[in-house]
Amino acid sequence: MTISNGHIIRGELPRTAARLVEQWRSEHVAELIDHWNKAQIPAELTTIEPLQ
Repeated sequence: MTISNGHIIRGELPRTAARLVEQWRSEHVAELIDHWNKAQIPAELTTIEPLQ
């Protein structure tokens, strides 16, 4: 899944799981991008809050 727009790159998820993952992704786009950038260095990552 791409961070920026949630496009599924490969594979599939059940409909409910896909909806929940998309909701979580959309709420945490900035954090996910930050983590992706840090992981390329590599640098320590922090926890991203789960879906409430």
